[in-house]
Amino acid sequence: MLRKYDIDHEDAKKLANTRKGYWRISRNAIIHRAITKERLTKWGLKDMSQLYESRYLKG
Repeated sequence: MLRKYDIDHEDAKKLANTRKGYWRISRNAIIHRAITKERLTKWGLKDMSQLYESRYLKG
């Protein structure tokens, strides 16, 4: 799946074979390159900062 998101083979292999848990690898740069804010919004998830601004910072 990482290869699908334009991560090269060596980086995908390193990340896939790590023994660290999901929480620890969530701060990894490879993950941040693969899963961007644009992809998250495309998947239907909301941007929390945008929700906060629209609700509490109205002019």
